[in-house]
Amino acid sequence: MSTTSVSGDLEQITTQEESARDTQVARLENDLQKEKDSRKSERFVWALVVIITVDLASLKDAGWAMCLVVLIFEFILVLVLGKVWGFDEIYTILQNAIDAANRLRNGQPKPDTPTDKTEISN
Repeated sequence: MSTTSVSGDLEQITTQEESARDTQVARLENDLQKEKDSRKSERFVWALVVIITVDLASLKDAGWAMCLVVLIFEFILVLVLGKVWGFDEIYTILQNAIDAANRLRNGQPKPDTPTDKTEISN
């Protein structure tokens, strides 16, 4: 048996082991990132629940002006918390809400709603 074939076989086995290890490491890194994102989202939702609970308990006898001021400050707080905790979906939700409000104000239909009503003839 030659040393070239033994070293080639050893190299092939080592490459296969490294490939399997790299695949497993990549899968574990992906799972870890998903878990981190999930925890960030859960933390954000719990913060919203606490904020809403505190609002309901403390602002039940407040006037509408006070509620509006608190709502504006909390809206800013939610945006900051979303940014700090890496909950990027808040910006998508915010953009969709702003677009919907602009469409309602301008009397425009939803983008996926057909504007012309044509009949389908057979």
